[in-house]
Amino acid sequence: MRGLQKPLDEDALLSAARHHDLIVTMEENVISGGMGEQVMRFRSTISLRVLAIAIPDEYVEHGNGDSAQGSRNRCGDDHGAHHRGI
Repeated sequence: MRGLQKPLDEDALLSAARHHDLIVTMEENVISGGMGEQVMRFRSTISLRVLAIAIPDEYVEHGNGDSAQGSRNRCGDDHGAHHRGI
């Protein structure tokens, strides 16, 4: 099964559960409202092990513009390129 499908394709999930011991979902977002949450909700109706991998739903500390500019310069210098020369 690939990609987020709403509504959840329960037949495909049941077929996968018959052939596998574990269903893994991975997404570039938080679990809440995503594919992982849908699969975990569905698993409560059948016997299915699920591992949902996603970004933690919590505040992420960000640096200020000066610190980001400094790290970008250092990274470019480390690789033989500089942001002003690109």
